[in-house]
Amino acid sequence: MALTPGSPMHLSTDRWRRTSPFAMIHFVWTTAKGVADGWGRVAATFGITAVLLRYRTYLAAGVAIGMSALASVAVLRWWFFRYRVAEDRIFIREGVVNRTVLDIPFDRIQGINVNRRLVERVVGLVTVVIDTPGTRAAEGHLPSVHPEVADQVLRRVEAHRGRGADDEPAAHPDPVEPEGRILEKLSATDLVRLGLANPPVLLLAFLPVAYGVRLDDWLMAMFGFFDTAKTTLGGYGVLGTLVTAAALGLGLLILGSAGGIVHKGVKYHGFTVWREGSAFCSRAGLFTRRQVAVRIRKMQQLRLDQGLAYRWFRRYRLSCPTIGMPLDADEDDSGPDADGLDIPFADGEVVEKLRAHVFRREGRSLSLLPEAGTFTRVSRYYLRARALRLCLVTLPAGVGMLFIVLSLWMHLVERGMRESGAEMGMAEHSELWTQFFHNLGVAAGTWSVACILLAIPISWQRWRRRGYMYDKDGLASRTGVLGYGVEALLFRKAQTVTVKQSPLQRRHGLATLVVGTACGSVSIPYIDHGEACRLRDYVLYRAESSERRWY
Repeated sequence: MALTPGSPMHLSTDRWRRTSPFAMIHFVWTTAKGVADGWGRVAATFGITAVLLRYRTYLAAGVAIGMSALASVAVLRWWFFRYRVAEDRIFIREGVVNRTVLDIPFDRIQGINVNRRLVERVVGLVTVVIDTPGTRAAEGHLPSVHPEVADQVLRRVEAHRGRGADDEPAAHPDPVEPEGRILEKLSATDLVRLGLANPPVLLLAFLPVAYGVRLDDWLMAMFGFFDTAKTTLGGYGVLGTLVTAAALGLGLLILGSAGGIVHKGVKYHGFTVWREGSAFCSRAGLFTRRQVAVRIRKMQQLRLDQGLAYRWFRRYRLSCPTIGMPLDADEDDSGPDADGLDIPFADGEVVEKLRAHVFRREGRSLSLLPEAGTFTRVSRYYLRARALRLCLVTLPAGVGMLFIVLSLWMHLVERGMRESGAEMGMAEHSELWTQFFHNLGVAAGTWSVACILLAIPISWQRWRRRGYMYDKDGLASRTGVLGYGVEALLFRKAQTVTVKQSPLQRRHGLATLVVGTACGSVSIPYIDHGEACRLRDYVLYRAESSERRWY
């Protein structure tokens, strides 16, 4: 019998089905990831990886054995993997030794995403990812199945929620977005700027840990490389040292920037956001094409972030988290959706358009743009509290880091003396410890002065950027130091409203207002206590008296 989309006999409800053999790629990846997350850390901790790197014969044998075992486990996992779609639920059975059956009722499905890896796009397959509330990761996967399976699952979920089977789902694997409804589409230039704004430079610092190399060996190797480069570039003079440090820093910056561009280019290739009915859909990915659909009514907040590099490019990162639970079907229901909508690189016009789409006729006086002049600053006592907190946190943390660094320096000195054959007597050992505590005291004192001097301008900057605005429908809060962060919500979506007071706030008649939603909270610190109470009562009144639902 030919299998056609929408055919009622396409998915049999009385027998278990196996996925395509290409699903073994998925099982290879998940098995390798599980081994790396579990046993990989143990191997790095006990130095097993370092031993294998030093003895290349064992390394080759270990890699060959590991790859063979990985392939065997992946084949067995694929062979024993089955799924069955019933009238009101999906069953997923897997496991080689320990068999497990995952029972997912349709009314517990929060989101269904359809992903297409490079191999799947070539052979015409898709991966169906099923998300349920209560778990951070997706609970069910149907790897490498035909697109008709994804269509049928979506239609059955929607039919179970009361919709007709002939309606077109919002999360169709390959929709054609109407040009007039496109909200954002990233160009190649945007991807380059996005990669430059998010360079993964810090990943280079974790390479020795990932390979199980001891920290002192890594430092000695880095010092040796630095000395060699310094000799090559300019000798041991001050100019040579500066040139070497600048060259190494520039190389690290170029490497990190290139890595960021490649990573963001692969992840957000062809990124497009468009509106389809009462939902927003997004699609992106070069090798794995991921598509999500988010219903507007489930969006609880709007969050905007603008780091230092984003400010340079005059762009923002925008996210719209949704309710972490399924809702009853109604006339505004447009099918299962994802955890939230994320636009990684948007300009001010796109931000305001999305705000208008989500808030609709409400909150027209609110703005997500941090440069808006309608934000009201909080009390100046916020500056004092932030400076005190900054000192109490950074001062002991910095002293602890200095102690670790000096301890490592002392260990390297003792190791160098042992390798050179010099014997350390009691007097030399005592002098070394005296120098250690002297350096620690000087460094701790310098760090304390630096913390006090830096706490004041940093806290002042935080106070300058801390602001809020509200109208009869909603609230927006702004934060930031070098960049900005803005959160906005509608009062009718509020779940909890809390007024808190610290000892300093009680002394000066101030308070902090916290408005919680189904996916987070928005706070306004150090405002007048009377104003906070009035806002609390008004938010509760609007939430209880609104004729529109909170979702």
